[in-house]
Amino acid sequence: MDDGPQVGRHYERKLLLLTVRWGSVLAFLERAFEIADSFAQAFAEVGELARSEDEKGDDQKNQKLRHSKFTEHKILPNDCVP
Repeated sequence: MDDGPQVGRHYERKLLLLTVRWGSVLAFLERAFEIADSFAQAFAEVGELARSEDEKGDDQKNQKLRHSKFTEHKILPNDCVP
């Protein structure tokens, strides 16, 4: 009995199935990472918007503080600041 060709084909089929499965797993993981990346970018953009609003509020507070009559320090012109 010569089972050599049948055994070889059996292993070839198993190898092909394994390759297809790993390809599917890798494709799934790639897509999952793309989705996670899009969520991360969306959250980063929301954070940037919130941060810019907060910075605008800080500028307004700083303007009010500069013009308050309880300030003990003199305000130097911008070109004098190191």
